[in-house]
Amino acid sequence: MELRQRRFFEKRRYELLDDSVKMTFKNTKAEFDDYFNYENITIRTRNQKFRHPLFLYGTIIAGIIVFYNIYNYFLREGVLSAVTIWTVIAIVLVVLYWLTIRNYLIIDLDDGKFINFLKDNPNKIEFDEFIEVLYNTRNKMLYDRYCHIDMNNDKQMEITKFSWLLREKVITKETYDLILEELEEGYS
Repeated sequence: MELRQRRFFEKRRYELLDDSVKMTFKNTKAEFDDYFNYENITIRTRNQKFRHPLFLYGTIIAGIIVFYNIYNYFLREGVLSAVTIWTVIAIVLVVLYWLTIRNYLIIDLDDGKFINFLKDNPNKIEFDEFIEVLYNTRNKMLYDRYCHIDMNNDKQMEITKFSWLLREKVITKETYDLILEELEEGYS
């Protein structure tokens, strides 16, 4: 499965592979591929909103100039055309500020890095479905790879491994408890 995202001059493509997620990123400045192993993907997610401060500051400055020109017009009978020009500039800057707001869903990785997705892009249903399939694929791969008792390992290492699987919601608490009972029986 894959997810394609686009916003202005930025393109992203996420592809679910057997053991990783491939991200292809392209904008006017760069183009690259990156791979994120399912083992590093955590259940920790966060929402983040990015706003371009340059447009906000420009809007504030243009707004101040508009009010200053209106003040001068009423006090000194000045020219109102300056007010019109700065009002148009302020409106354009507000629109640009609003258009450049980006909402991200960020999935944290074990190594301190993260994967960021443009939230609800291309639409909420397709985006949510992709995230659900990503976690299901990840959980299946982790379960198949790690959810077996290896009696050659140290008992504490096995408990740590299954605790990690529980923390990452790959296995349920009931499954974890059954595995702990099997470990107790197998190591005694």
